[in-house]
Amino acid sequence: MNQSEAQAAVAQYGSVAAAARALGRNERSFRRLLNGNKPPKSKTTESAVLHLTDLHYGKETETFNVDVLEKRIDRMIEHALDINSILKSGYKFDKLVIPITGDAIDGSTIYKTHPYHVDKRAAFGRAQAMKLAKMLKPRILTLREIAPKIEIAGVLGNHGRVTKFDHESNNWDGVFLDNLSLMFDDDKNVSVKTSDKNIEVIDIQGHGFLLYHGAGIRMMNQIPFYGIRQRVLKWSRTIKTPFVVVLMGHFHQCIEDAIDEIRILLSGTAVSDDDFSIEFLGVDGARKMNFFGVHPDHPITWQYKIDLDA
Repeated sequence: MNQSEAQAAVAQYGSVAAAARALGRNERSFRRLLNGNKPPKSKTTESAVLHLTDLHYGKETETFNVDVLEKRIDRMIEHALDINSILKSGYKFDKLVIPITGDAIDGSTIYKTHPYHVDKRAAFGRAQAMKLAKMLKPRILTLREIAPKIEIAGVLGNHGRVTKFDHESNNWDGVFLDNLSLMFDDDKNVSVKTSDKNIEVIDIQGHGFLLYHGAGIRMMNQIPFYGIRQRVLKWSRTIKTPFVVVLMGHFHQCIEDAIDEIRILLSGTAVSDDDFSIEFLGVDGARKMNFFGVHPDHPITWQYKIDLDA
């Protein structure tokens, strides 16, 4: 279809929206066709999303500790700002959303030998929750270069549990989010949504994004995909708030999948020489986090996997 045919369709159906529906065309692309496919005069307004998970503040391996985590966070932010400098000529971001899907805190008591794998400078769960919040606050503020407003939302992971015998919401990930919320209490441009739940659905540009850590999903033959797909399908029928994208962590791999038109994105981990990933999946943890855009017409437009090492 050319521009004149599109104009004739508008005259026939009475409006651009009606013509686009009748022809089975996306209204936004149909308007561009009417405009002779000229680039829009103004930038596209979207929200940017930086999905963080499995930071494991407090964990120590041969090549990972609290100092290494800090350096990797700085590198991630530097990459996000570089990507923004590339995109800003064509995009205007109304806000930056930072979903945090659990295991921000490594804890110290969730398995018998856990105390032997904790960076002594990080100490115990309560101290880890405060130290991580203090470390992230100034770095989050630098991300205002991307968007004037920042929204942080998180759910609980399994490593944050105080003990196996406490209530599920008694979790150091929740304390970390509470601390972060208090630190931004007087800042109207940064909001932190704390939660004592394992699953939350948040709205970004009118699309539902389901946040879940992933610890309740079992692998089959050391492969998580089947379990994730089945769980997402069941959630789509049982969770009342509709969602079109699922953001997860837990498996320490940066992977993407889809089922029944629901997109599934897993960010990786900040940990290297990752004993969990090497033992159960046979590969080291993927030190990558998803960074993407959300438009009212499309739940995911552009997408980058930010490498925390490179």
